[in-house]
Amino acid sequence: MMLIIKSFILSFSFLTWIPTPKKLNYSNEEFSFSKSFYPVVGLSIGCICYLIYWSLEFYFPHYVTAGFILMFLTFATRFLHLDGFMDCMDGFFGGHNSERRLEIMKDPHVGAFGTVGVIVLLLIKFSLIFYALESGTSLYVMIMFPVFSRWAMVLALVTFKYIRPMGLGSSFQTEKTRVSFIIANVLTIGIAILLTTSYLALIPILLVGCWTIAFGYLSKKLLGGGLTGDCYGAINETSEVIGMITLLILFNTNGLLG
Repeated sequence: MMLIIKSFILSFSFLTWIPTPKKLNYSNEEFSFSKSFYPVVGLSIGCICYLIYWSLEFYFPHYVTAGFILMFLTFATRFLHLDGFMDCMDGFFGGHNSERRLEIMKDPHVGAFGTVGVIVLLLIKFSLIFYALESGTSLYVMIMFPVFSRWAMVLALVTFKYIRPMGLGSSFQTEKTRVSFIIANVLTIGIAILLTTSYLALIPILLVGCWTIAFGYLSKKLLGGGLTGDCYGAINETSEVIGMITLLILFNTNGLLG
């Protein structure tokens, strides 16, 4: 029971600004098992996104509300995933071999590729959030896309080797990895079907999963055999976009969902 409780707390502490209680000691096993609850973290973030929309709906136009939601998404994760995305853009496009790419990704400075990439990413996110608010599908889209993107990180963690043995990501590789993945799958699928009452909600999960595998294999090839923590952050950020696009298509094409 303590494993579950500590892992649940750790999942929020690692992925958001919520601090870890100082009196609790955590093991690598508990840290690894915490990824079981990443979809729950995503659900919480999604619910707050919708709460922001609901609170501002009668006071501001949708483009202002979309800006506040995007700001919350960015600050809620302490820029952790965006930083990983920018590092990947710099490393993937700025290095000519795996060693150089890893060196660039470890550099704390942001280069041109990372800067341009994050601007484009945020513009796309803003546009999709704005469209979700305008189309009246904000309840489902806002709540579900963070769930799918956090699940995508779990998929990447259990599928691909972490390339830096002494890095933080190595703590996720334990014997409980398979159990964590099963729990994350059940939670993600359950949330999607409960919210939409339709098995078509599995389509975004499938597409996000395909994207995660494709991005993971590309990263593995470019980095020489595995992924880094930056890759997981980039997977989360890009999976948010894939998830939103798929959900918006399903909700706005002949009412396939909702």
